[in-house]
Formats: sequence, C-alpha cells, structure tokens
Amino acid sequence: MKDIEFKLDSTEIHPNSEIKGTILVSYPGRYDGVVINTQILDSNEHIVYKSYNGKNISQNVSRLFINKDVMP
Repeated sequence: MKDIEFKLDSTEIHPNSEIKGTILVSYPGRYDGVVINTQILDSNEHIVYKSYNGKNISQNVSRLFINKDVMP
C-alpha cells in the first residue's frame, strides 16, 4: 500500500454535483492531517466542501484540512 491513497467513488463530475471519495493514509511517520486542495482547470469557479465523515462544515472553504485524529 502507498503512504496515501485518494479514491473517487465516480469520475463523472458535473457542476453542482456531489463528489465522494476516500482517503487512506498508511504513512508510518508523524503528520498532523491531510489537506485537500482543488482546482478547476480553465475556470475561476471553486469547489466548496460541505462535509466530511458525516460532519457538516459550517463555513465555505476551498481548502479542506482533515485532522488525523478524526480520520477513521
């Protein structure tokens, strides 16, 4: 297994659709968490994160930090 794996449930991504995926971390060293940063090519639009692990995010963020303590 790699130190970190990112898998999307579907690669069919459309405007205003929900994107679901899984991050698996097996890195043996020290780390605080994972940052997910997205970019939409040829656009000035942003991806807005709404939730992770069933937990709603109260404010719009375009860069998502997930602390290792809340990762399953």
